[in-house]
Amino acid sequence: MLFKNVFGDAPATLKGEDDNPEEWGFQGHGAAFGNLDRVGDVIAPGAFDKAIPWFKDNGIIANQHRWFEPIGAPIEAYQDGKGLFLDASIAPTALGKDVRTLMQKKVLKTLSIGYDVEEAEPWSVDLLRKTIGEQQFASLTAPQLEKTLLWGRLIKTIFPLYEVSPVSIAANGEAGITGVKGIFDESVDNPFGLRAGLKLQDNEEAVRATVIECSKLAKRWVDLAMQCEKKEGRPLSEARRARLRSMVDCIHEAHGSLKGVATDLEGLLAETAPEDNEGKSLITDTEADALLNQHIAIQAKLYGLNYSTSRSN
Repeated sequence: MLFKNVFGDAPATLKGEDDNPEEWGFQGHGAAFGNLDRVGDVIAPGAFDKAIPWFKDNGIIANQHRWFEPIGAPIEAYQDGKGLFLDASIAPTALGKDVRTLMQKKVLKTLSIGYDVEEAEPWSVDLLRKTIGEQQFASLTAPQLEKTLLWGRLIKTIFPLYEVSPVSIAANGEAGITGVKGIFDESVDNPFGLRAGLKLQDNEEAVRATVIECSKLAKRWVDLAMQCEKKEGRPLSEARRARLRSMVDCIHEAHGSLKGVATDLEGLLAETAPEDNEGKSLITDTEADALLNQHIAIQAKLYGLNYSTSRSN
């Protein structure tokens, strides 16, 4: 799941008087369209078309993205020219009262959404310039442009939208990498980085996903570097070249390790392979005749007949 914030001094307006807890709630924008965030993402207008009906029926208002601490529910949600507008209730619980007080004191002054992305388009130089405008594009520093092109994207469809939270500090944009953090554990006792206790198949899927993701990232990095050099006249810096060299070394190292493992597994499969009986009978003709005679003798006995398995033709 990903988190994204709307920045501002007071994006949410509280509802209800202190002595009327049944009316507690807030209104405000949970997300803004066309805003290039620090991760490099931009939410396209209309991105919540699919998510809003689901969110209104199933979504929650949470305390700082803690799903186990719900404080309310959405009353209404819709898209306007600015972004996703939300009208929400705050439950009159002890936690709800605390969160409302913190919102009153402007301690919680930012709204953040928890969501998944269903459709997005990675940035190209041309798409980024067209989306954010020439002025903002020209203001990006080289590191900002590199980070945006590498990690950012134009988000076209968000689904599901799980929750909206009042938060105190802007959520880390990289908090969305929960899949990797949930699988890998870089502990000293686990030098391969795989979480202890995972089934072999889960580790296999983790390795496959990592290799595929690494290959996509490497290819994208190369494509973006070529775009920047050709279209923007920005040659590869020494720092970037060093990172690319480090990636190449890591890929070679991983390739060697995985090739060794594959060779060992192929050897195991060869040693334990069943004999090839293709085109051969599982039993000999003599064994087949003996079984047939036994079957006939049993049938004959059932009908009160005499039959000897030693009969000859």
